[in-house]
Amino acid sequence: MPELRRVIQQWRAKYCVSGSTVEGAFGELDIEEMFPNVQRSEVPTAVRQFYADACTRANAKAGDLVFALHPGGLKQLDCLRRPRTRDAYICYSITDIYCMLAIELLVNDEFVHCTSIFRQLLGLAIGGCMSAQGASLAVLHRERALAEHTLPPMVRYRDNYLLLLLRVQGEYGPMEEKLRAAMSTLSSVIGMTLKIENLGPVIPFLEATLSFDSIGLPDLRLRTPTFEFTYGMSSPPSPVRMVDAHSPSAKGMLRSYVPSVVLKCQSMGFCNAAFSDNVYSFTAVCLHKHYPGEWWKPQQISISDRYGLGTHARRGISAAQTDYPG
Repeated sequence: MPELRRVIQQWRAKYCVSGSTVEGAFGELDIEEMFPNVQRSEVPTAVRQFYADACTRANAKAGDLVFALHPGGLKQLDCLRRPRTRDAYICYSITDIYCMLAIELLVNDEFVHCTSIFRQLLGLAIGGCMSAQGASLAVLHRERALAEHTLPPMVRYRDNYLLLLLRVQGEYGPMEEKLRAAMSTLSSVIGMTLKIENLGPVIPFLEATLSFDSIGLPDLRLRTPTFEFTYGMSSPPSPVRMVDAHSPSAKGMLRSYVPSVVLKCQSMGFCNAAFSDNVYSFTAVCLHKHYPGEWWKPQQISISDRYGLGTHARRGISAAQTDYPG
């Protein structure tokens, strides 16, 4: 994820835990029942406030700015700006946004379970088209009060907070105390119950595995399924989220999956060695799933060559084939 990589890069520029003066860990907090605990009236309030803030920064009157969406679907080119006479973008006024919100919040709150139709009475509709964005905006609006508090460096993705916990020399007490103190402050400000999901110098978060590199800087790698046996897992353990080689869709799945994996291998790290490590991890998954090499290897090398990373891709593939010859 580019956003997560950007956050880790900012932390790398500000914080280093090498040496004996600082100890570092990552903490993950989860907002329990986020959708049901966000009042529907909070969403248009948050949209109105953030839109007003944007108009103020742009020296525009309320209603002058439109939401311009790239016609080709490139989200990084979407923007909030003044309308143009001849505009290739798909534009929505703030009134259009309010109408969409009204339909989504007041009408689209029914769901089917078995042969019955239910209506959700509290909070945002779970599974609604705009519920995830609406809930995130509502919580973001509540988080405006965090400016009055001192908290560790953190970022939120939907209902998960990621915190960078640092303990300088002379400080005592476990990292869990720091995390619980931050959790208490967050919970009181946003008015929601939080729970600890992960804590440690190495944790999984979204599609990445977060850790500290050899010189003590925050780092990330591509997260892949584990092959270590745990209670309740099939024996021998099999990677999850990847279809078996005998599946009719396996070959087609890899053909569409490999390009995105190469891009993820490139973004999950800050050096060529990290790219090789990520390719190694993905190759290990392919070997454990017994995918034929011609399904994934030529395409993986070809795309890596396109980005000037072919040598590093071959190094990762070779290392994985050596460690997992079967």
